[in-house]
Amino acid sequence: MFILSGFVLGFLGSLHCIGMCGPIVLAISSAKHEMYKMILQRVLYHLGKAFTYAVMGALFGVLGNHIQLSGLQQIASIVIGSLIVLWIILPKSIKTAVTSLPPFKQYNEQVKNLLSKVLSSGNSKPFFVIGVVNGFLPCGLVYAGLAGAIATGNAFDGSLYMFLFGMGTMPALFAFSFLPTLRKYLPKFNSRKIIPAVSLVLGIIFILRGLNLGIPF
Repeated sequence: MFILSGFVLGFLGSLHCIGMCGPIVLAISSAKHEMYKMILQRVLYHLGKAFTYAVMGALFGVLGNHIQLSGLQQIASIVIGSLIVLWIILPKSIKTAVTSLPPFKQYNEQVKNLLSKVLSSGNSKPFFVIGVVNGFLPCGLVYAGLAGAIATGNAFDGSLYMFLFGMGTMPALFAFSFLPTLRKYLPKFNSRKIIPAVSLVLGIIFILRGLNLGIPF
């Protein structure tokens, strides 16, 4: 059941994805294409993004496995949950200062430059590759998902968790790209409140799991 929560997390946070990835989804294909081609293009894009998340999930699942083997699972769960909650309550000025540090800033610029090059590759855009590169863009929702991948405790489950997370973001983006009416209203929805709310719940769950209070989840 915990693995399925990856899909739920992606689905609940998918309105935020519209603000981040919506313009990219609209840019990867033209309305001149036939419907089945447009659907295929978007499916390839989402599969590419989910693939990147799956690779990340496998790596963080391995990290979770090492934590379990070291006998520090409960402590790690409390620490991860506390860090998530702390990040949410930190003032925006501090968060901006942290993300503006050279390593984070350079990484962000490199990913955006690479994504720009792939997007401008002409009419025959590599939609799967666009999704793969897009998956590396910094995103708070993804970081929350990776915390869940650590909790799985192994590479396979971590990979599956994050793949389902990626597919969970797909329905809202599909609706956004194919239903023009929604584009007038969804961007007005204050999606910035979604990630803090979802992340706060996830952080509290991690802390409760670490405290081992016997609460069934």
